[in-house]
Amino acid sequence: MTPTLFGRWQTRLFLLASVGVLVTLPFAMGLVVSGGSPALFFWILGYVALFGLGWDVVYDKIKKSLWDRY
Repeated sequence: MTPTLFGRWQTRLFLLASVGVLVTLPFAMGLVVSGGSPALFFWILGYVALFGLGWDVVYDKIKKSLWDRY
C-alpha cells in the first residue's frame, strides 16, 4: 500500500478504471446476469470508487492519530 493518501487514491482509481471496468463489462453486456440496465453496473463501480475514497480518508485519519505514527 502506498504511504500517502494521494498515492492510495491514484492506485484505487487506476485499478477500478482498468481491472474494474474489465470485470464489469461481462455484467453490463448481460453475459453473467440477465436483466437490469447496463449502465447500472458502471454506476455501482462508481459508487465503489467513491466509497473507497471516503474510506481512505478515514484510514488516513486513524493512522495519523496513532501514537507511534506507523
